[in-house]
Amino acid sequence: MGNQEIGLLGLYDYIPLISIGGNYPIGSPNSGLTGANANPASTDRTWETIENKNIGIDVALLSSRLNFSFDYYNKTNNDMLVDIAVPATYGGTAPSSNQGKLVTKGFETSVTWKDQVGAFRYSVSLQLSDSKNKLVELKNLDNYQEGLNKFRQGYGIWSYFGYVYEGIIQNQEQLDNYKKLTGVPARVAIGDVMYRDVDGDGKLTAFGDKSKGLSGDMVYLGNLIPRYTFSSNISIGFKQLDLQVFLQGVGKRDVRYEGNIATPNTFYWPSLSYYNGKTWTPERTDAKFPRYLPGGVGYDDIRSYDYRASSLTMQNVAYLRFKVITLGYNLPASVANSLKMKTARIFFSGQDLFTISKGTFGGNFDPEDGFRNEGTYPFNKVYSLGLTVKF
Repeated sequence: MGNQEIGLLGLYDYIPLISIGGNYPIGSPNSGLTGANANPASTDRTWETIENKNIGIDVALLSSRLNFSFDYYNKTNNDMLVDIAVPATYGGTAPSSNQGKLVTKGFETSVTWKDQVGAFRYSVSLQLSDSKNKLVELKNLDNYQEGLNKFRQGYGIWSYFGYVYEGIIQNQEQLDNYKKLTGVPARVAIGDVMYRDVDGDGKLTAFGDKSKGLSGDMVYLGNLIPRYTFSSNISIGFKQLDLQVFLQGVGKRDVRYEGNIATPNTFYWPSLSYYNGKTWTPERTDAKFPRYLPGGVGYDDIRSYDYRASSLTMQNVAYLRFKVITLGYNLPASVANSLKMKTARIFFSGQDLFTISKGTFGGNFDPEDGFRNEGTYPFNKVYSLGLTVKF
């Protein structure tokens, strides 16, 4: 089997293709000529092979009032299809190949209790699941960049890499000492951010000098994939009245917001109110964020430096959301029959009414949303009033 994440997996990848296109600066007067783009085929690519192992248990006790289930799994993809890394001078589009090995481990568990005491009935169920993957092998490719990376050997898919935040420069002495590091922008000033020289070479570098055993100053910052996904269904009833509550959430998810509204005032974008009173000033030296630099006035390089991928700009968007709350009332059978109805139920329902979360910039981002920039859709609450009738 394959995997849906391979964007370059075409229908005819087994055939070497040549397409006419491009504009190459060849010949005289060097005005550019149309050339041939090569798309070679892989001679040894095959299906991915998946090995699944799991163990589980299901228990029902006390006349099935208490139910419990647990399942642990270990999934190994031994021939994962990934795109081949080639030099920029290769001249074509390299095919994907079976060069990866991905191990995914996780569990799913649930517990339910339901009972009835006279006219009062209730049930509570809890679900919890977690999954963590690791790319244990990635042949011929260890390229990674600052920020979000899809693949890097030894880490989970969709991992963040960046710098270690060391605080904000508070005085001239701190500024002078920090500028002794090579690689620090010349215009960094009091109120800007300091990053740690992780490998201790006196330079602020992303990758370091591997020939000298230096790994650089970028470190693992977290993973975009949600961890510890949980939910709960609560149902309570008394005679004709009933209440149903559905909750869901995530225990951990690392996110770095990007785009125009992720930092204070990028040119024509207004700042989020979240930043008000949180940027550094001489009177506010304990601020969470560095000094305020308007966009489009010549300091965008320093703004980018202050808000680059680091432990400062990472957010954990764990949340608990009251997804659906429904209050209903069933008409007594005698009343329904007198109205020529078999059953009648009136209900009031609310969707996404309450969310307890952090890392959302004061509620400006939806922790459940996949967008991490200004493309996010405004979050809505939905109220419903309904009547269900059977004749």
